[in-house]
Amino acid sequence: RITWPEISEIWTGGSDVYRCRLRFAKHEDMADAVEASHEDARANLTDRTALVSGLQADECYYFQISVQNIVGWSEWSEPSEGIFTQSYRPDVPEMPHLEAAETHRITISWLPPYDGGKKIESYDTVLLHGGCEQHCREF
Repeated sequence: RITWPEISEIWTGGSDVYRCRLRFAKHEDMADAVEASHEDARANLTDRTALVSGLQADECYYFQISVQNIVGWSEWSEPSEGIFTQSYRPDVPEMPHLEAAETHRITISWLPPYDGGKKIESYDTVLLHGGCEQHCREF
């Protein structure tokens, strides 16, 4: 959720603001700025907040806002300070596949899941054998 200070009359010429638009970038100079769609940035003009979706986890973003009144759109604001999104738990891995089976060992493989913005540090595998659960070595 992004918030901004009260909108100055310098921006609006004294007319009521009735729409805003938001753009974001990964660089402070806004060279790679992308304007958020109305679906991705739901703004509340009364509270001066916007909820922006579709961002990547554990990334730094800079934001700018432009407002509209009866006369037209304002210039873009100065960029915000860098704001980091949070990382989260990795997605659930897909089911492992049998690669090889020998008399006293098996080899399994799996595709790594999305990491949630942070490197996956280990996998914990569990062997189910005859209704009993045994933890195998951590990878």
